[in-house]
Amino acid sequence: MSVKTYPVSTALKNLINQNSASNLFNPLNSIEGAYIAKDFQEVITSTLSVESEFGAIRITGIPIKSDDENNQLMKSICDLIGDAVGFSGENNATMVQNLAPSAKHIHSKAGTGSKVDLEAHSDLAHLYPYNPDYLMLFCVNSGSGEQPKTTLFDINDLGKYVSKETFEHLKNTRYQYDLPESFKGDISFSKKTLKCPIIQEGNRLESCFQFNTMRPIDEKSSDILSDIKSIISKNSDYIKFETGDLVILKNKRMLHGRSAFTPNFNEQTRLLKRLYVTKSINNLKEFTHYQINSLKLLDSISYDNEIQQTDVA
Repeated sequence: MSVKTYPVSTALKNLINQNSASNLFNPLNSIEGAYIAKDFQEVITSTLSVESEFGAIRITGIPIKSDDENNQLMKSICDLIGDAVGFSGENNATMVQNLAPSAKHIHSKAGTGSKVDLEAHSDLAHLYPYNPDYLMLFCVNSGSGEQPKTTLFDINDLGKYVSKETFEHLKNTRYQYDLPESFKGDISFSKKTLKCPIIQEGNRLESCFQFNTMRPIDEKSSDILSDIKSIISKNSDYIKFETGDLVILKNKRMLHGRSAFTPNFNEQTRLLKRLYVTKSINNLKEFTHYQINSLKLLDSISYDNEIQQTDVA
C-alpha cells in the first residue's frame, strides 16, 4: 500500500493539547517540545517528497479540539508542505471546508451523496496542472452509523494491469471534461477542453482522472475507460477514517473515492475537514484569464463553522 501510517505519540498529543496549533512548529519554550515537533515535521515532509515511495500519509490519533483550533492545526501542517489555496468556483474559496453527507442528495454521484459510490478521481482534475498538489482530509467525527471505505489507487501502479498500447492511449487527448457538480464556473471552458488522463513527469506519473466528469470522444476511448474503471475498482486499497485521522494525499498521484454508505443525519454525522494545498502559490501564476477569474488566492486561512454540504471523501 502506498500510504504510510504514522500514529501520534503521547508526547505529540500533549504538545498539541498544551500549545496553540498556530505555534506548533515555531520555536517553543521546551527543548523537548521542539524536538517532538521537528520529528513530526520530518516524517511528513519526507513521506510526501517527490522521491518517496509513498503517495500519502495517514496520521492517526490527533486530539480533537475546538473547530477553530482544528482548522488552525490543518493550516500549520499545510505550511510544512506548501500554501493553502481556495478556488472561487467551489464553496466561495473557503479554505477549510466541512464535508458532510446531505440528506437531500443521498442518490447523487457528487460528494454530497451517500447511497452511491463516489468514483475514483483526483480533486479538481479539470484544472490540471493547476489543481491542488496535495489534499488534506481531517476526520473530526467518524460518525455513529455505517463507516464507508475511502478507496486509494496509486496511478504509478496502473502499468501492472494494462497493455502498453492502452497505456499510450491514455496519454492522448481523447477525453473531454465537464465541471464537477461542486464546482461553479464557465461551463463553456470545460467543454472545449480535452485532457490526457495520464501524464508522464520524468520517472513518475500524474493523473487527471475524474470518472464522474470524463467523456470519451470515440468508441475505443469509451471501451478503455470502462476497463480502467474496473481495474482501479478491483485493485484499490482502502481505509476507514477514524476520529483523529489526518490523511494527506498527493492529489495528482493518488486517486481516491468513497464507497456507498448509510449515514446518520444527526449530531453524530460523519464529518471531515478538507484543505487544498499547492506546493507554491507562484506555480499558479500562469493561469489563463478564465482560470484567474475562477481562482481566489487567500493570504490567510478563512474559517466557516457551518457544515458545508460538499464532497464527502
